[in-house]
Amino acid sequence: MMTPTRVSDLIVRTAQPTDIDERSGLAILHAALSDAEVRSAWLDLRRSPPPFIGSIVITDVESDEQLEDDAPVSDARFRVVLETVSVEGELRLFLGNSLLNAVDAIEDVNCVQIADMAGNGTFTTYRSRFQVWTNEPPELYAPSEALPDPRTLSTDFTRVRLVPEDLRPWLQRSGPKKSSTAYEAWKGLSGPRLLAALANRVSETDVGIAYHFSGPPSCIITPSPTQISTVFDRMLAGAGWVFAEGRDTDTRHLLLANELARSHRKSALAEFGDGSLDSAKGAYAAYVQSSSRETLKALAELRKTVVDEAQKASQKAQDLASSLWKDAALAAVPFGLKLLPDATKVGNRYIAGAMAFAAILLLSFSYGIQLFINHKFFKNQGNARRVWKQALNTILTPAEIEEFSEQPVAKSIADYGTVRRWVGFVYVGLILALAVFALYNFWPDLFAAIPGPAAQPEPGP
Repeated sequence: MMTPTRVSDLIVRTAQPTDIDERSGLAILHAALSDAEVRSAWLDLRRSPPPFIGSIVITDVESDEQLEDDAPVSDARFRVVLETVSVEGELRLFLGNSLLNAVDAIEDVNCVQIADMAGNGTFTTYRSRFQVWTNEPPELYAPSEALPDPRTLSTDFTRVRLVPEDLRPWLQRSGPKKSSTAYEAWKGLSGPRLLAALANRVSETDVGIAYHFSGPPSCIITPSPTQISTVFDRMLAGAGWVFAEGRDTDTRHLLLANELARSHRKSALAEFGDGSLDSAKGAYAAYVQSSSRETLKALAELRKTVVDEAQKASQKAQDLASSLWKDAALAAVPFGLKLLPDATKVGNRYIAGAMAFAAILLLSFSYGIQLFINHKFFKNQGNARRVWKQALNTILTPAEIEEFSEQPVAKSIADYGTVRRWVGFVYVGLILALAVFALYNFWPDLFAAIPGPAAQPEPGP
């Protein structure tokens, strides 16, 4: 059964590395195909391509004629074009070294499958899983949550945009048991990007990319790819500590960049960054210890503010309930007029009805204005909380702010909402009763037309 690994072996047997150009979904190679066994293998593959290959085209470089079964001219060269079947969320390559041509694709997939990788060469980044390409579907891989954007910390003046927007594809999560061509190619792409993310500024020069560290003391390095490979492990550990290990990314970046600048020795670039991470961790521990008092103070102020906010919400609920009883007493006045000795007079009936309508208007206005005032109050309090939450974000995580402040205040406001609904039901009941009372006093004939219970005859002697 034809496998991606066997196709990869055939590609290597057919053409020199300089004659192979493989990119995402497409591989192009130029070769003489003078070897009968190799030529036969390609023709068989073209006649019966495996499921992972979409098409194979073999043409003469000079004439563009298709390769037939007969032997070609000895000096003829052919172009072999392999189109692979694309799968969403996956990058498929026959050769590990082809990763150098697939930077954009690496940044957008969860799985990278490489045919010439051994089973013990699997490694993962915070974005993708790199594994051998087989006929079996790959394991599902979940990338990490988004990391801080390095471009907010390092200024990029290069045309290739070396400082990545997303560092996850270039930040190793687990390494391979044994190195491979694919892993070394990935390191060649990752190293400059990790170093650029840790620098304060990157730019282009005549001799290569320059990495600027502000220090003090400030320094500029222009390492070669080999020199970057030498310090790769230090850059990987440093980038992981800065971007993937919690908050205070800007502080961690500042401390590590300063320590990297101090470690620079022009005559020994291979020692760049040696011990810098340990020094930065020590400086960060001192920073955390010195800021602990500010954290405690912020927590104390936060607790006081939260208690005040909750009490204000509870007080609003109490005020709303208290006003109900005052308004209920007011609503009882029209009914009290009916108890007067001359309440049956037409004039008094109109007065009672008019007072009932006035009470309806007053109750509606009283309840509505209270809701309006309380709504504006809670809105202003919410705006005020957003302001001091921005200051707390430098000390507490969003989850801690949510737990310490938003949840208690939200519960108090929810309790207020419950009281508001029940009080509203009572107000509606009072208004309906007053409306019926007013209609009865103004138009008693309407109610006289409503049939009542039939009168029972008195029992005879």
